[in-house]
Amino acid sequence: MFKNIWNVLKPKLKIAVVLLVIGAFSGLSIWGTHTLTYDRIQENRARARLQVYLDIFPDMDTTLEDPEDITSSILGMRLVEEPEHSTVFEKYDVYDANNTQLGYLMRGRANNDFGYVEVIVGVDMNGVIIDVVISETDNTPSYYTPLINNYMGNFKGQTLADVEFDSNTGATATYNVVRRVVEDSILLIEGDPILSIYQDAIDGVDRYETSYAFLLGVIVEEVRLIDASNDTVGYAYIGHVSYEGHDYRIAVIVSADETLADFVVLEETVPSGLSDALALFDAYIGLALADINVSDESGALEEALQAVLEAGLRRADETEEIRAYRDFFIDAARVEAEAITDDVLTELVTVYNESDEVVGYVFEGQAANADPSGAFGGSNITAGVALNSDGEVVTFVFMDYDDSGWAIDDVRDAIDVFYGRSDISDIELDDAFSGVTTSARSVSDIIEAALNYFETEMGSE
Repeated sequence: MFKNIWNVLKPKLKIAVVLLVIGAFSGLSIWGTHTLTYDRIQENRARARLQVYLDIFPDMDTTLEDPEDITSSILGMRLVEEPEHSTVFEKYDVYDANNTQLGYLMRGRANNDFGYVEVIVGVDMNGVIIDVVISETDNTPSYYTPLINNYMGNFKGQTLADVEFDSNTGATATYNVVRRVVEDSILLIEGDPILSIYQDAIDGVDRYETSYAFLLGVIVEEVRLIDASNDTVGYAYIGHVSYEGHDYRIAVIVSADETLADFVVLEETVPSGLSDALALFDAYIGLALADINVSDESGALEEALQAVLEAGLRRADETEEIRAYRDFFIDAARVEAEAITDDVLTELVTVYNESDEVVGYVFEGQAANADPSGAFGGSNITAGVALNSDGEVVTFVFMDYDDSGWAIDDVRDAIDVFYGRSDISDIELDDAFSGVTTSARSVSDIIEAALNYFETEMGSE
């Protein structure tokens, strides 16, 4: 019996063994091919980077530490810094064959809505930019190619102390990464005077980062101040004041124990008139926020500074919930939320000021639309739309979306066509949002639903 079973199974076992061997060799072959391909890709990338470095510094000593390994270090490029909290992750000092320093190379990288962008910045010993190059990216070629051809060359010859950036490149997402890498490169070479100001205000500040960008009000951003242990030791609330034709960034610096640490200009050089006006507020420095009651000052500059200080103190004291709604209504003091059963709208939030008066309403909604041409995947947007107490559109904020990033950017650029209106039925989306009408239709659906709800439910109030 067992002999008969063996005779039946033996041919099948032979086949199984053959398949196992084939599978093993195939797996090894695929693994080997992947490994070889990966190594080849890395080698090609290293060669491409080396060519960029040589284009920027043709006199650089290109002798390899290991002549057999193209990825080995170049004697003329000496890695001096690998920043952890910067878009720049490698900074090199560059030398020629006579060991004379030629300048600096920074290699940086950051992500955007379309993928990643890697940038190389070359600077000579006088702080003049030799070139800024996009060395790698998976962004859309039709966007970044014109950027490379028409705008990247504008960096050449500019000094680090006075770099000017282009505002309308047609490739905003890609160019924003380039700008961040250039700005971080400047900080690595020139030093960071802003960090020094924060360190003078609060002991232990090691670095800082923008933690919130405000949409409304005198204060435009919140900056988190961080120590070497990555703990938050304070915040800076940034506003702007104009003086003698120049725009100055003013910081309300608050320590972690809710004390006003400083009220200062974020500039290395401060004109005496501005410095004297700031001195009027020195009495508040060192006080607990709860104990500060800012007195009225006279004079245009003094009143502008007072407005920044009061707005900064107010921002420092706000809850996360109120902060979110102050992006719609700057005088929001409390809110009441209720769910809505609607095809588009999901929530209504009534916003009150400090006098407990209604200042407006924020509707959250979600809308989806298919692309009529079938060329794109359509639009699916979740957003908040704010109406004032008269039922007019104040602002629109994207909360989540499946649309392409470039489509949302294009809609944002034209979205103010809805603002100030209580009726949007006459807006021609094809004209106002040419090329992105599918995304605009989803936005319009949410706004129209909010306006209809207001008219039905609150119009008679």
